[in-house]
Amino acid sequence: MSKWNEVKAEIQKTWSLLTHDEIEKAKGSLLSLAGSLQKKYGMARHEAVERLSHFVDRLSKADALKSEPKKPPEQSPQR
Repeated sequence: MSKWNEVKAEIQKTWSLLTHDEIEKAKGSLLSLAGSLQKKYGMARHEAVERLSHFVDRLSKADALKSEPKKPPEQSPQR
């Protein structure tokens, strides 16, 4: 699955009132998505932008954790 498809799926889970077409039309534009959130959820512009910013931050952090190299388990010294 492509990264954009993963992001679209997360957007759909988070804001289920947004249609697939609205999300696809935005093509990753936060301002376009914010406009859709305003219409569907009755949010103020600044609130929609803030929520999207937090959403993107959360996804970025989750993605960073996934790509972090795993450390091998520490082994206790043998006696």
